[in-house]
Amino acid sequence: MVGREKVVVDLRCDGQPISGEDLDRVLDSQIDLYQCIEMQTRSVTSMVKVTLAQAIEAFEEAMAAREQIADCLNEGRTPEAMKKLKELFGIWKQVQQALPICAEALGVCLDDLSADGVSLPEALDAIRDQLAALKSAIEAGDYVLVGDIIRYELEEPLAQWLELMRELERRAV
Repeated sequence: MVGREKVVVDLRCDGQPISGEDLDRVLDSQIDLYQCIEMQTRSVTSMVKVTLAQAIEAFEEAMAAREQIADCLNEGRTPEAMKKLKELFGIWKQVQQALPICAEALGVCLDDLSADGVSLPEALDAIRDQLAALKSAIEAGDYVLVGDIIRYELEEPLAQWLELMRELERRAV
């Protein structure tokens, strides 16, 4: 059954944690060198649930920052707004990278994922369109338009993305 597999999340030899950089050395050594070998495992599903919960929380916080970014732009605090916008996109990039990994671990095809009647490809297209408009507005120096896109135009596509993440989280059973 998909997601029921176990993965090793912690390895200790004689009570000492084995880091990723020491793993090859330990695996290449003879087992009788150690008095005690401990392995802690977790199900793939539980790890996906934790990952998605963290991604959703981070994304919700980033979405809330949209209002702050738009307010900064309206108040003429462009450098602060651009810094916050960069942080928002950094979080979104991390979430975007986590989604296919989680979906694969659950055996879910992302092209078939939908929430509230919107598929992932449709949500991505909407976000892509708004990002293109955002880029044009930034290049033109039209920070009023940048603020409007961030505050209003990105709201629905990002909310759709969030619902898609929640749908994937619901499938992690």
